[in-house]
Amino acid sequence: MMRVFGRIAAERAALDYPAVSIDITPASADSLPVAPRDGEFAQALRARIKTIMSTWVGVDRTADGLRKALRELDHLAAEALAFGASRDELTVLNMLTAARAIAGAAL
Repeated sequence: MMRVFGRIAAERAALDYPAVSIDITPASADSLPVAPRDGEFAQALRARIKTIMSTWVGVDRTADGLRKALRELDHLAAEALAFGASRDELTVLNMLTAARAIAGAAL
């Protein structure tokens, strides 16, 4: 059976580092307030997610940077939920969930 480098690296990392637990609570679309918007808020959130991910969760990353990314992503999620959510913003919430999962898994 042929194994790829990524799998070998992941198996080795699992032996070297303790499990990291991340709390990701998915929200259903029914539980979120829906507010009509023109999409600018969602565009701004998307841009902030991309900046956070490229700055703190890229190839060259540190544990402190990953923790900072998780804090900033949590802040963005709270901000998005506080203002209600259009369809575009629900997509952004999905992006935030994925980004947080990636950052948490890398930590």
